[in-house]
Amino acid sequence: MFNAIKRICLLLIFLCVVNIICYSQELCIPFHLSANSSIILEGYEMRGKPLNLYYDSGTTVSTLNKNTALELGFSYSGDTSSIESLGERHIPLYFFTNHYIDPYFYLFPCAIAEEILYDMVEEDVDGIVGHTPFLEKYLLEIDFENNQLCFRDTMPLFYTTNSQVKAAVLVRPDYGTEKKYSNYYSKDFFSIRGSYTIADSIIYTTFVLDTGCHSYSFANMFEESLFEKAIEYKKEKSAMYGDSYPTSRLTIPELGVDSLFTNMRVKKTFDKKAIHKQYFGNKSVGGYLGIDFFLQYKKILFDWKNKIAYFYKES
Repeated sequence: MFNAIKRICLLLIFLCVVNIICYSQELCIPFHLSANSSIILEGYEMRGKPLNLYYDSGTTVSTLNKNTALELGFSYSGDTSSIESLGERHIPLYFFTNHYIDPYFYLFPCAIAEEILYDMVEEDVDGIVGHTPFLEKYLLEIDFENNQLCFRDTMPLFYTTNSQVKAAVLVRPDYGTEKKYSNYYSKDFFSIRGSYTIADSIIYTTFVLDTGCHSYSFANMFEESLFEKAIEYKKEKSAMYGDSYPTSRLTIPELGVDSLFTNMRVKKTFDKKAIHKQYFGNKSVGGYLGIDFFLQYKKILFDWKNKIAYFYKES
């Protein structure tokens, strides 16, 4: 009798495993790079319509363009707002009366104008998607080797066995310098730790991993005195050694990144209420790593639940 019960239990376990494997919810979406290297997801289906969507890991709000939204049956409430881009552009938002919960990209609450989207990616697209709360359930892989964005149920063995894969802990942008409102603003970003060396000063900070940033990296400076010091240091060293002398440095020990810059992109944000300052708490400098940083890797996998990112490139 015991053996019969044991066989039944083993059979049930086997059937459960087979059921899980057969009904895996993993999804891979093909993508291509636009003229300015934006990631464009191809043919993602929403309400029966295939869409091309701009994937921006630095955004936390999914939006459609206005024409696509109407084709999909959305209607507008008349309420509007705007968001500020990294380029300090204020982008109008048009809110829906009937929201849509997507199984992978979550809530689509609003739309933006088609021409603004075109300016962002230099291509006609149907909307923008980025960070999603469903990353508590899925692992997210950006695979530049096969040009696909994948939501995975389980960790591919490749990332834990390949010696050329490096791992970095995911932290919030305000890590170590939290303040009253940063707890709200910084919770939904992929960010890793590192440092800038600016004017001979090592500044420990965090770097938001932002595919919507069209450069390798840039430093968002929040203190005017530091910005002025960096400018004077650049002038001084250029006068002594020429314009090609590197005057800034970016270091990420977990990834083995140690990059010198002759000219590093810098944005100054001295307004204490600016939203991009809120992301980084009380830091004097906040960093962004853009699409050119991503493209040095063949695959990147984000394990949001366990707060680890894996980066693979061939030596």
